[in-house]
Amino acid sequence: MAEDELVLIFFDLETTGLNIETDEVIEVGAIKVRDNQIIGKLNTFVRPSCDIPQLITNLTGITFEDVEKAPDVEDVRKRLKDFIGNYPLIAHNVSFDKAFLEKLLGEKLENEFFDTLELSRLFFPSLTSHSLQNLVKTLTIEKDEAHRAFSDAMMMYLLFQQIVSKLEETDPYLLHKLKEISQGERNYELIFGENWEKKGEKETGFKWEKKAVLPETKHLPDYLGEERGIDKYFTGISFIQASQENELLQQLVHASRRRPLIISTYDDSSKVAVMSVFMKSGMDVASLDDMGTFVCPAKIDYLLKNTDLIPSYFKMNFAALVFYFYSAKDFSLQSAPVYIQKSALLHLISFCDKDWDSCEYKHVCPLVNTVNAASSASAIVVNHSFFFNRQNYKHSFLDRDVIFLEAFRLPKVFSLTTTRFSLNDLEFFASYYQFSKEKINIISGVFEQVSALSAKEELPSGLIKMLKETFSGLNNKLFDVFFGGDFFWSEKRRGALVICSAYSDASMFFEKLQDISKSIVFVSPEFGIAGRHNLISEFSGLTGSIVRFPSIQEKDKKVFSVVPLFLSLSNRDFFIDEFTDFFGKVHRKGEKSLILFSSLDMLRKAYFSLKRNGFNVKARGIDLNEEESEIQMMLYDVVPVCAGWNEVYFVRTPTFFSYGSLDKEEYLAISLFMLKNIAIEFLKDSAYCVLFYIDGRFGNKNFREKANDMFVSFPFYAEQKNTLPSIIDNWKKRNRIKPKL
Repeated sequence: MAEDELVLIFFDLETTGLNIETDEVIEVGAIKVRDNQIIGKLNTFVRPSCDIPQLITNLTGITFEDVEKAPDVEDVRKRLKDFIGNYPLIAHNVSFDKAFLEKLLGEKLENEFFDTLELSRLFFPSLTSHSLQNLVKTLTIEKDEAHRAFSDAMMMYLLFQQIVSKLEETDPYLLHKLKEISQGERNYELIFGENWEKKGEKETGFKWEKKAVLPETKHLPDYLGEERGIDKYFTGISFIQASQENELLQQLVHASRRRPLIISTYDDSSKVAVMSVFMKSGMDVASLDDMGTFVCPAKIDYLLKNTDLIPSYFKMNFAALVFYFYSAKDFSLQSAPVYIQKSALLHLISFCDKDWDSCEYKHVCPLVNTVNAASSASAIVVNHSFFFNRQNYKHSFLDRDVIFLEAFRLPKVFSLTTTRFSLNDLEFFASYYQFSKEKINIISGVFEQVSALSAKEELPSGLIKMLKETFSGLNNKLFDVFFGGDFFWSEKRRGALVICSAYSDASMFFEKLQDISKSIVFVSPEFGIAGRHNLISEFSGLTGSIVRFPSIQEKDKKVFSVVPLFLSLSNRDFFIDEFTDFFGKVHRKGEKSLILFSSLDMLRKAYFSLKRNGFNVKARGIDLNEEESEIQMMLYDVVPVCAGWNEVYFVRTPTFFSYGSLDKEEYLAISLFMLKNIAIEFLKDSAYCVLFYIDGRFGNKNFREKANDMFVSFPFYAEQKNTLPSIIDNWKKRNRIKPKL
């Protein structure tokens, strides 16, 4: 099609929900454009056969009254078919709209489809969000009514104009590579014209340049200062009973002046907090994360020179990575947008298999830079997951004193230490290493046999052996970790079958660390539970005495532990309404409340229920903005950034998946152990607090006996819903700290 005949259709649909099987289209908006001029518009409601959920009405403003007299599906179908013809169709996150469009039209379409979400990631790679609303705001596009079909279609049209203008300032070689990568997947010439890339460019390759010069390798300083407090515990294995308070961190800062340390924290927020204390004290501190926080530039360049080795399902993922890294001039993922960090291709090219001394990419390799900086720092801060990756034990800087803060969370982190490969992943490597057809068939055959097995069922050793032999002889650290596991199973991830590998025994990691490090220190508020003296010792396989950190003084805290037995949790949907009603009765405005869940599904339902009932709640992972709120909701896996809670609601005990070695009693013991320590951590900055333990199992006497050691204060078992609010109010009045006049 010649440029002067180019016609494009920008379209958007509003639906009753996200499920293609059960939800329906309720509004269609489309714009027909020729030579950048609008030549046609279509905007209509569609009468559905079902109700419109309140959530959709809140989002779009469309009510059932708006659509009850709208044209039916058959009428809209004819008009829409005539309007779009065989022209190229463009939408934002087009896969969603395409599925509903074809359902509405009752047929598969042969039209070419293009995605402004995909294009915006290519041509505006540094933006943190590529939602249509964020793009409109960031690129100062004329804004119309949000989440309505026609206005969104119009904003897409204006966005596309900016994308086209961006072509002119994009490196011609980059455009040439985009055309090469996307061949067979996207016909960009159709929408950009025949001359969207300059031809005749010489194949010179990219000149990867890092923004900052690599720092010179420094030597560890001469350590000075007298021993104090915590220093005496850096001998062999120690278990220190203490919370992660500022006084403890200050003693670690002092210790780092005498000896190099590695400090392991639970998550990134804890890591930032620890590093902040060290930096404020003027200490040289470095962060070293797991190997998945960088991309190997050698692999990017290799695939750029051999684009035929990229399977079709990964081509556009690779194009987005190339455009981002070329723009950022940095292969580290620390500051990368979420869409880059979650790329389906990322974990397949994030391992090192080169000799650093001879690698031609070491000047732009973030791994080399980070390891060099860490080796010369007085203190290195990592996450717990770092120590559950066998490949990390090769680094010489592990010859230090190692401190595990929040050690009670180690079993949870270990339970999440899983390596997963889909059929697409392994076929990517088969192409990357140019496997024979016979080997590729073996991989496909294994997945066919796995698909016939039940999910979570341990896979037969013979199937794993076939895969291992297929990939033997490769210098690939990902496969070393994957096949090093002792438990293999399958599950579905985003509809795709994956084979998972994990380790059932954590002691092998700690045994290796014990051989390398100078000493190992575990820090936790509590180590025992239900008659078991030291659960972390059992978990790690390391033995040592438990000592109470002498400089941490117990604060005078007022704690009321409540078990509302009338909240049964027997029916999840019923429980949400029951919990919302209960929360409304016991919560008082002005009280800082934290609600924790073991299930994301239940958290979401409770969040929207509380929202509908007028509560100002924020939920981590659901709300886009992270500002504090009086009421916060999150999973047990998340550590709150604020403190000083007046109420904490524990909805069921923390749960996690393990790999065959733990029975139900072990699961329960670890869950209760974690919950007790989490409660103690939350209380450290609170003058008074009410803890609500909500779990239907408390109705069982045997469960109560097993859980009795979990409470941080003697529990009050409430059987009557109506009297509990007044009991709590009376307790608060007696124990509240009055403000100073």
